[in-house]
Amino acid sequence: MKGVSDPGSAEASYYDWVDQFDTFGLGKNVPIATGNGNDALLALLPESGKFVVLRVPYPMGVLCQRDGRQDR
Repeated sequence: MKGVSDPGSAEASYYDWVDQFDTFGLGKNVPIATGNGNDALLALLPESGKFVVLRVPYPMGVLCQRDGRQDR
């Protein structure tokens, strides 16, 4: 990237959503993204601006139910 001198990597999540029902216990309306190329869900805590990494105990590429509803 132009003008970036620090080493590191970038994340480009394919799918993201908002945990409206506090399914993960992190609070209502927490944005969550699928980790692209890893085995995690990435939750952004609005109060602190920090990410919580939630490891998924399944093979990479798992497509889990994401909206917390149990009526499906």
